[in-house]
Amino acid sequence: MSAIERLLERLETGWVPKRDEIDRDIKQVYLTRWVIIDDAQMKNHIVGFDENDIFDHGLVLHWGPNMDWVLTPDGFFWLEAP
Repeated sequence: MSAIERLLERLETGWVPKRDEIDRDIKQVYLTRWVIIDDAQMKNHIVGFDENDIFDHGLVLHWGPNMDWVLTPDGFFWLEAP
């Protein structure tokens, strides 16, 4: 089982992580600008820019309760207000 899969299992129990509680094997990115896109199969994707304006995106696996973070297959994204 991958680190992302283990984290997803924990999140699905209602656990809300703090920044220092994420496995070091999981990339953490802070998105300063982002938007949600629905694809033709009704799946959510997140698209955004980090503090260095590097493009990041991913299929949404799990949202934070206040949309302040999101888990994708590529990593854990901390979200600033859009």
